[in-house]
Amino acid sequence: MNVDLLKRLSEARGIPGQEDHVRAIVREELAGMGEMRTDAMGNLIVHKKGTGGPGARRIMIAAHMDEIGFVVKFIDDKGFLRLHALGGFDMRQLASQRVHVQTRDGVLPGVLMLSSKPKHMMAPGEDAKASTLDDFFVDVGLSGEQAKEQVAIGDMVTMDRTFRTMGDLMTGKAMDDRCAVFVMIEALKALGEHACDVYAVATVQEEIGLRGRPPAAGACNRTWPSRWT
Repeated sequence: MNVDLLKRLSEARGIPGQEDHVRAIVREELAGMGEMRTDAMGNLIVHKKGTGGPGARRIMIAAHMDEIGFVVKFIDDKGFLRLHALGGFDMRQLASQRVHVQTRDGVLPGVLMLSSKPKHMMAPGEDAKASTLDDFFVDVGLSGEQAKEQVAIGDMVTMDRTFRTMGDLMTGKAMDDRCAVFVMIEALKALGEHACDVYAVATVQEEIGLRGRPPAAGACNRTWPSRWT
């Protein structure tokens, strides 16, 4: 098993609409496997032609590249970043989690913090309220002026997780759906002679409404549009 590939896929950063890092890995791994195109949404499609013959069909193998994450929506005067979520999070799991903030100049490390009093300063029952994303901010260790210079509204924020093995198991960030992207890549590499046309599709924006898959499925049922790259 190519554990290094799964590690690279898991650790790559790619929220809905910003899947570039993941797409670059898929493009590298499937280079030369067939005709490769990227559509206007960012779906990467590899067409591996079959030998044809009676009953030959088209088969699409799809896995989405994006992961749940955030974008920066506001930077306050203290340098704290407020977030907009892309995909569903369990807010109970976010406090004190490390994150990566993808800026135009590189990655900034940060920590997700609750904007509430420390527990030892709360009155009995004061911490019973369920937290929402509005209760969190990202501290990147910069002043307000520095943060506003380095971070832009819309910058991607993802969880800071390293891939590792634990006995017979593997753990890491974005295993939904990078495991399936891994399987799709390895399946296409292992594919021998076949009659059907096979389309391997790394789709986008699944976590915010399955947006990439329907256009990709339609494209695999017709001639490549000339505007694809």
